[in-house]
Amino acid sequence: MSRADKKKHTALRVIILVIAVVAAAFAVIRRNVIMRTFNESFPAKTIESLDLTKTQKTEDFEQLYDTIASGFPNADDIRDAYYVDFIGKKSYYLELINNTEDDFQYYCTMSAILEELASAHTAMWFPDYDETASAAGYNINRVLAKRKLMPCSDYWNRLIEKKCSEYKDAAIAEFRYTDGKYRYDLLSSDETYDSLQDSFISSIDGTDIDEYVMDNISVNRIGFDTARNKPFRQAVTLNDSVGEKHEVVLTNDKGESISMELYTSTEIETVSMYSSEFDDHYSPDPPDIYDHYDSDENILYVAVNNFSNNEGSKLRGIFSQADDETAIIIDLRENVGGSTGYASSYIFPYLHDEAYSFSQEWFVPSSKENNKFVRSPLIHFLYHPEKTEGGYNFRSVSNYTDSARQYGGEVYYLIGRKSASAADGYAAMIKENGIADLIGTDTAGEGLGGSFCVSILENSGLVYSYYPCRAYDADGKNNAVTGTAPDIYIEQTSDSFKAQRKMEDEGIDFRLYENRLEWDNVLLETIDMIRSNDKQ
Repeated sequence: MSRADKKKHTALRVIILVIAVVAAAFAVIRRNVIMRTFNESFPAKTIESLDLTKTQKTEDFEQLYDTIASGFPNADDIRDAYYVDFIGKKSYYLELINNTEDDFQYYCTMSAILEELASAHTAMWFPDYDETASAAGYNINRVLAKRKLMPCSDYWNRLIEKKCSEYKDAAIAEFRYTDGKYRYDLLSSDETYDSLQDSFISSIDGTDIDEYVMDNISVNRIGFDTARNKPFRQAVTLNDSVGEKHEVVLTNDKGESISMELYTSTEIETVSMYSSEFDDHYSPDPPDIYDHYDSDENILYVAVNNFSNNEGSKLRGIFSQADDETAIIIDLRENVGGSTGYASSYIFPYLHDEAYSFSQEWFVPSSKENNKFVRSPLIHFLYHPEKTEGGYNFRSVSNYTDSARQYGGEVYYLIGRKSASAADGYAAMIKENGIADLIGTDTAGEGLGGSFCVSILENSGLVYSYYPCRAYDADGKNNAVTGTAPDIYIEQTSDSFKAQRKMEDEGIDFRLYENRLEWDNVLLETIDMIRSNDKQ
């Protein structure tokens, strides 16, 4: 072989080696995406039944507990505010897990245990592969790469649907936390109990209801009522025959006591929560964006119900309906979050006349799960996390500009206990800079840090998320625990709640502006405020 040919062969080998190295590096970097694509193209065998053993259930719980204990930084503050010591209750939770009789009981119990953390982003996910595949969150690609995810999700989904069908005839009596009390919920309850419409729970087994709901696990979420300085469950779900029997004492609006024997069960709670996934009878989710111009009051009402929709570009046209004499109400009460850049792109630039830079700082503890995303090149590029004692400090700056402003009137923001994540972050920015009035109740928080972390349990294949960030607001409060407080506190009254649920029960769209005027006391009081301001 000539010298020239040898050089050509050497060059060719070098090129092939470089290509091989690049391909190998690409495969390593994109391995999770490659595995997900493979799993979707060649699905794993269908799982007819997991029938988890006690050992498998225990192992999964230990995995979840260790992840939370090491990677969730708000447990101590939640313990102090809500009187729920997640870390200290390990043996109690283990006993509950060991006492579960089947897979469904296990799923319901694990879900209820996670709800003890009172976190907007911390929960057992509903097992739907398509929903999981379209979700965001730290480590989501690692979860989607798991071979077992698709068949396990399908199994759990079928199991929950089956249980919803089996328990469809259970007579459920649900009581929603409203105006400081657990009031009968007409829409979520069986008509057997409609005589309780004007009643609320006083005690269960002789224990005051406020104490009872915090002493017992439930899949119903925990919140904090700042007006009364107490934690609460969003609902108490009772039934006529399934689970543990209790003596329940109710009080009606006349002050009369009613004593009944009813049952509690995380299984029935789960069925009550997820029946809507399999039954079209239930109220649909709110539209991404809804607007209405009230010509009588010269008010433009705009509900932005999430920051993850693709309709944001329409808001400029919606806002153009208003002149400088028109008051604009932005309703974020059903907005659970989405993209952190949504409000800065589609809302703020058209409504406000100054530019702001909003700095956010948060801490992420070092842990097995957290380190997987903290050390990723993308996270380092975006946030430049700094190593500190026990973890990492993050910082980001969001810029809110007025470059597209076309409006010079007054803006009012409605917030509530469902406002979370990016919606909470935007509310916090508005409040910290005194840009507009926030009206309603405290938000669910978790909008001043990063995203949530997604993980999967090894034996059951169940997916859950938790919030790995700790951030403090301008008042020095843990935002994940207290959320963002409104400037003007107005909560839904019991009369408002009953009128809303009656409207829903009759199949009337309660979210329409003209219908809100029949029940929504928060909106009505805001309109009264605008009237008063116009007279001044």
